[in-house]
Amino acid sequence: MTPKESLHRDYGLLTGFLRSISIRLQLRTTLEFLLLLSSGLILVLLGTLFIFKLKEIFPYFPFIYV
Repeated sequence: MTPKESLHRDYGLLTGFLRSISIRLQLRTTLEFLLLLSSGLILVLLGTLFIFKLKEIFPYFPFIYV
């Protein structure tokens, strides 16, 4: 095996390794985004339910809240 063929094989292994790391990073970023989006949506829904419940107890509280 010539040195050039050996280097080409090493670069092939390196690109495969870096590609697998890149895919893992993209998957992790996507999952983190989905988790943050869903938790934000849950917080908004809980906040609106909290205001609707308070509206029954204190009718003018939403005007103060806004």
